Amino acid sequence: MADRPEFVWVIEREKVFTQKITPYGFFEYQLSTFGGTFEHLLEDAFFMERAHAEMNPQYKQIIPYIIVNTEHGMVETMDEKTYPTFVYQRTPKGQESRLHNMFSIGIGGHINPEDAHEDNLWTFVNGAMRELQEELGVVVDGDKEDFVSLPDQLCEPIGFLNDDSTAVGSVHLGVVCSVLVGEAWIKEEDQLVGEFVYPHQLRVYPKTAIKSKDVMGYEPGEYESWSQFLVDRNEELDVK
Repeated sequence: MADRPEFVWVIEREKVFTQKITPYGFFEYQLSTFGGTFEHLLEDAFFMERAHAEMNPQYKQIIPYIIVNTEHGMVETMDEKTYPTFVYQRTPKGQESRLHNMFSIGIGGHINPEDAHEDNLWTFVNGAMRELQEELGVVVDGDKEDFVSLPDQLCEPIGFLNDDSTAVGSVHLGVVCSVLVGEAWIKEEDQLVGEFVYPHQLRVYPKTAIKSKDVMGYEPGEYESWSQFLVDRNEELDVK
C-alpha cells in the first residue's frame, strides 16, 4: 500500500503580501502589511498536499517558529528584564540532513490536519503546541510538563520570517512567537542538544559552544537562516 500523502497548512502568497515589496528576513507584524489582524489573515489558510505546496511558490506553508525564554537566571535592569533564550543544535542523527549540525533558536514545523480547529487561530496554536511538546519538556509555574498557560502566549506573533532567495524559503512563512517558561529540556537527546543563552551571547554562540563539546556534544556549525535573521535582530527576542 502506498504511503498516504501529507497535507500542510498554507496560505496564498498574495493574501500575505498585499504590497508590491515582499519583505526579506525578519519583519515585525504590521496591520498595513497584511491588511488586517493576524487572526484575520489566518481565515484564508487551508490544507494542501505537501508535495504540491513544496513546488508552488504561489502558496506559503505556515510554520510556527517559537522562541523559548526562561525566567530562571534572568537579569533585571532598571527598566527591563533580560531573559535567556533556548538554543539547540541538530545532530547528524536527525532526519533533515540539510540541517545537520545547524543551530536554531526556534522550535517549529508544519501544521497538519490533526491540528485543525474550527477557529483558524487555534489551528495555528494547536500546531505550535504540538511542535513544542514533541521537542521539549518544560516547567511552567513550578509544574513539570505543564503546558496549560502557553497557548495564550502563542496568539500574538512577534513578527514573521520570509526568505524568497532559496527554493525552500520561497514556499515557507515563519510566524515568530515567544513563550516564557521556568525550565526547558530536550526530549530527543540523540537528535538535539541545547541550553539557555543570554541574548547578548547569541551572535557568537555557535563558535563558543564548540568549547563545550565534551559536555554538551556540540560539533562545528552555524545558525539556520531563520535563526540568523532573528539573532541579527536580537533586541526583538526578549519577552517584555
